[in-house]
Amino acid sequence: MNFNEIVSQPGNFLLVGCDSSKEQDAMSEFWHVLIKYCRITPVEVFQLPIRGLFLVVITEEPITTLKKVDETIKTKVFQFKYCRRATAIEQIVKSDPEEIIQALVPKMELIPESDTWRISLNKRHTTIARNELINTIASHPKAPKGKVSLQHPKWYLVVEIIGEWCGVGVYNENPVFTFAEQ
Repeated sequence: MNFNEIVSQPGNFLLVGCDSSKEQDAMSEFWHVLIKYCRITPVEVFQLPIRGLFLVVITEEPITTLKKVDETIKTKVFQFKYCRRATAIEQIVKSDPEEIIQALVPKMELIPESDTWRISLNKRHTTIARNELINTIASHPKAPKGKVSLQHPKWYLVVEIIGEWCGVGVYNENPVFTFAEQ
C-alpha cells in the first residue's frame, strides 16, 4: 500500500519519534520489537518527510500495542536505542482545521460530560496557529463539556500535525509513550 491509500481510511497508527538521521535504524528497531516480542505484525512503516519521525500502520489497537511495548521494556527483554516517543493515532486527515474538526467530532461525542479532558497538539512544518486550532476545537458545539485538566485528564484529544497531514485520536488513557533513556 502507498501512503495515500493508508491515510484515506480510518486505522490504527503509531507516530514514532526517534533520533534525527537515525530513522532507518529506529524503524528497524521498532519493527523487530513488534514482531519478535509483541507478536504484532505491522502492516507498513513509512518514513515521513520530517526528520526524526516515522509512521507505523498496525492492525491492533494502538494503546494495546503501546502497553505490549512497555511490558517488553519493563521486563528488560529489549531496550530501545533509537526510538524516543510513540503516539497513538486513530485517523489521518489533511492538515486543514475543518478536516481536523470533522475527524474529531464523532470521537469527542464519546466523552462523558463529567469527565476531565485535554487537547495534546504538536505541529511540525505548518502555518496553522496552535492557539487558534485549540480554541476552535475546544469551542466546537460537540466539544467535551467536562473540565479541562492539563495534569490529570481522563480523556486525551490528540492532534499531531505533520506538514500536509494530521493524525488525530481520542483516548481515555494517555496515548503517548515515552521510551526510557538508556
